[in-house]
Amino acid sequence: MSLFSTITTAWLKGLFAAGISAFSTGAMGCITLPTVFNVTTKAGWANMVKVAGLPALFSMFAYLKQSPLPGVLGPGDKLNVQNPQMAPDGTIQGTSATLTKGPDTKS
Repeated sequence: MSLFSTITTAWLKGLFAAGISAFSTGAMGCITLPTVFNVTTKAGWANMVKVAGLPALFSMFAYLKQSPLPGVLGPGDKLNVQNPQMAPDGTIQGTSATLTKGPDTKS
C-alpha cells in the first residue's frame, strides 16, 4: 500500500513538473549572462535563484490554481458518521466515521 493514492501521486508529479520546468528554463537563461550569474560566487548563486526560482514558484502557484489538491472522497465513496451533529458553521461532527471506498476509486 502506497502512502498516497494514485490521483494524489499524479497531482504531486504535475506540481513538481511545473516547478522543475520553469526553474530549468530560468536557469538556462542564466547561462546567457555568465558575468552576472557566476555560480562560483555567492552573489551569482543568489542571482540565479532569483531569476530561476521565482518563475518556478509562479508556475507551481498557477498549477495549484488550475488543479487544487484532490479530495479524500471520490466518486462512489460513502462516509458513514455516527451520531452526526451539524455545527452553526455548517460542519458536521460525530462520535466516529467510517469511509467506504467506491468501486470507481483507485487507492
